[in-house]
Amino acid sequence: SGHPVAAVGADIKHCQSKGVQVLLSIGGQGGGYSLPSSQSAADVADNLWNAYLGGRRAGVPRPFGDAAVDGIDFFIDQGGADHYDELARQLHGRGVALTATVRCSYPDSRLQKALATGLLGRIHVRIFGDNQCTMSPLDAWEKWAAAYPRCTVFLTVVASPEQDEGYMFQKDLYYGVQQFIDKEPNYGGIAIWDRYYDK
Repeated sequence: SGHPVAAVGADIKHCQSKGVQVLLSIGGQGGGYSLPSSQSAADVADNLWNAYLGGRRAGVPRPFGDAAVDGIDFFIDQGGADHYDELARQLHGRGVALTATVRCSYPDSRLQKALATGLLGRIHVRIFGDNQCTMSPLDAWEKWAAAYPRCTVFLTVVASPEQDEGYMFQKDLYYGVQQFIDKEPNYGGIAIWDRYYDK
């Protein structure tokens, strides 16, 4: 993103020392991106491994210094769906923890192939940024949980009223959604997007 992030390395290590897993989310809402080929998936896996994870290759910059994140979160909100399954296999083969941040409406076409590998252990279901889902988030969450019973499924909310109309829904979060899902065997908890707005 162009701004210095070296100090984040100390934060990563601090969280890990407290038993908190730290993931690097790839993709996101800004700009266009895609994996146009199998080779590009292999190249991205190699770069992630050497720049942010356990690898060390001369000439590959490490933005967080010697800190290594624990895994990669697939937040694929742009472009096509091709080759993310291959990226997941490449990373999983190196022992990397994998998660997915998906659109609320089931299924998420951009992540279907990656999720079908069975290699992603957690799914963060965003109940914001999707008008269809904001109206019936319980139904959407239940579809995700039923489709991926071996995954831990989180309910992902937005932290700031300035960010999304979905924030207004959160006052009814417990009564409308959480009391129905928190006893499900693969319910993982609530994920909050993002810390910048939370603060």
